[in-house]
Amino acid sequence: MGDGEIVLMNRLAAMQGQYDKGDIVMFHYFDADGDKTVVKRIIATEGDSIRILEDGVEVNGEIIEEPYTNGRTDGLVDMTVPADTVFVMGDNRETSFDSRNMGAIPCEDLKGKVFFRVYPFGEFGTVK
Repeated sequence: MGDGEIVLMNRLAAMQGQYDKGDIVMFHYFDADGDKTVVKRIIATEGDSIRILEDGVEVNGEIIEEPYTNGRTDGLVDMTVPADTVFVMGDNRETSFDSRNMGAIPCEDLKGKVFFRVYPFGEFGTVK
């Protein structure tokens, strides 16, 4: 997902806490420039062990398949995801500001699960 895209999200997922690895979620992030709406993919959930290695991202001892990524995945991550949080990463790995920088995201901050892309029209359809 990139800047300027228009998507639809399911807020019911946020109210019920229905998130899984691979889901694309929206949340607000606050920094020195103010509040930003962020869209990222859940890579690991509460209790999962996550490491970034030269050959990929390892969750619970298994390298995960990520056909949706663009660019090399770098970072120094070797952690267990804390309770009531998720570890998120952008699909454009080389330029993404995500849990590698901001840490795990509290589940209460998740606003919904993205399920459909409206714009750009050439990519109109279900989000995976």
